[in-house]
Amino acid sequence: MTLTKEQIAALFIFTGKKMVRWYDLQTELVDHLATAIERKMSENPTCSFEDALAYVYAGFGIFGFAKIVQMKEVQLRKENKRLWHYFFKQQLHWPNVVRSIFIASLIYLLQAIASSNVMLVLNLICAVGLAVFSIAKHRKHSKYAKKLLFTQQTFGYNIFGFCYYEILFALNFSSYNTTAGSWSHYFLAIILFIGIINLLVCIAMYTAVEAKAKSMYPEVYA
Repeated sequence: MTLTKEQIAALFIFTGKKMVRWYDLQTELVDHLATAIERKMSENPTCSFEDALAYVYAGFGIFGFAKIVQMKEVQLRKENKRLWHYFFKQQLHWPNVVRSIFIASLIYLLQAIASSNVMLVLNLICAVGLAVFSIAKHRKHSKYAKKLLFTQQTFGYNIFGFCYYEILFALNFSSYNTTAGSWSHYFLAIILFIGIINLLVCIAMYTAVEAKAKSMYPEVYA
């Protein structure tokens, strides 16, 4: 026995009422519920859709879908860590590493020859740019009625902000600490280089995850 479109829609509503807010997780649960309900109704033709749903849901225990959500979050975090390591290694390969060195060297030379006021303006520009980017990203995803745990697990870490402050620390320290020795400047140049790589990794992750989300769930972005 195959469930109707109305019954499938009812399963989406049911998962939403059970505090599953993410469309991708709802889709997985609905597929599991539908298969189990169809099997139950085939085994017992007198069993209604509502009774079959209650029977199948009871099999999840007293916590319902909570454990499923938690397990999915852990799984996605592990996948994102693997994805981050993959893109980090890519940034250390030729010619990506040359680009990172060039950007870091350009910024470092700029702060070496510019006045503190100029660096302050540049820092403010970077801060405003990051804020605009974060707000635009949030508004872009919040306009969709269906939310994806797949993307939220990646974009919710605010790693862009971490990269910015990592770079900001290197620039400000070497700009205002004129008594620092040459070893300190080499150390800060390395911090700046790592910050640039982390930022490029974050951008690559953002692009890859969003592209995958659009291919897997085109109805969300329609």
